[in-house]
Amino acid sequence: TLRHLTALQVLSLRDSSVRDGMMSAIGGLPQLRTLDCASCVHIGERGVQLLCAAAPTRLRAVDFSFCPHVGYGCVVALRRACPAIELVRRQPAWMDGAVSTPWGETHTYYADGAFEFTRSEEAVGWVAQTCDRGSHVEDRLLYVDITQSWAHNGRIGVLLKRMDDRRLLVVQSTFMPEPPLRFPELPAELMPAEGACNRLGARAGNLLVSCMRTEPLPEGQLMPPPRLAARLERFWEQQAQERITYERRAFDSMYKYIGGRERLTTTLEQLVAIVNQEAPLATVPVEFGISNIESDSGEEGTELSDDS
Repeated sequence: TLRHLTALQVLSLRDSSVRDGMMSAIGGLPQLRTLDCASCVHIGERGVQLLCAAAPTRLRAVDFSFCPHVGYGCVVALRRACPAIELVRRQPAWMDGAVSTPWGETHTYYADGAFEFTRSEEAVGWVAQTCDRGSHVEDRLLYVDITQSWAHNGRIGVLLKRMDDRRLLVVQSTFMPEPPLRFPELPAELMPAEGACNRLGARAGNLLVSCMRTEPLPEGQLMPPPRLAARLERFWEQQAQERITYERRAFDSMYKYIGGRERLTTTLEQLVAIVNQEAPLATVPVEFGISNIESDSGEEGTELSDDS
């Protein structure tokens, strides 16, 4: 029971089996300021609603990183219900920051998963899913600035590996929305320098491997600025049907849509074998693309732009 913990200010339930039904009692802790529920895979939107209904007036920071059933709605709900809230985290802290891409854009990610890119379209949204794969993180993006239905919205994603405090290694596909299933062990010949990328052709499954520099967000600015937060909240509220479709698509893409990605991973491993002189060139397929893989809308895929 929690009702006797009247002075508790910090509660960590990270990687535990806590479930939705317990969140009401947790929200009722009168002095609770920080709640860590990272990797609590049994918590969902209902749990966040129960937490908010308990009106935790002193709650300042919550962490729902790697909680696959907690969508961006938790950010909106907590901002509305908790007057003291300062931080809602939906991704690991090392993913926060302004990322410089090799093609000249800056991609800024905030703690709640909100993002903003320095380009004219497909530039604003939130990270719909993150999955801890051990050595790296896999994500899915949801864009809110696309004016028409787009079968790939929610499916675009990359693999990210933290090299050090300022560098990320990013792997994505140029023909599939999803990245490969596993992060490749690249030989030195294929490892890009900082600020550069290597485009691997059809023999490697059409991949882009980039080494990107990231700058941390200024202190006290881990959450998106008010104008961006308002735009995301507006989309969340006014375009609910599209949002639900995209978020469901992101979940399915992360955990169910794997057939084509398995093949992509196989071709990449064969390329590495070639570089290491472990296999003849003729053993590698030269044709691969999304056109022979059905999307969730039944439409054929097309070549994608660089979206990390």
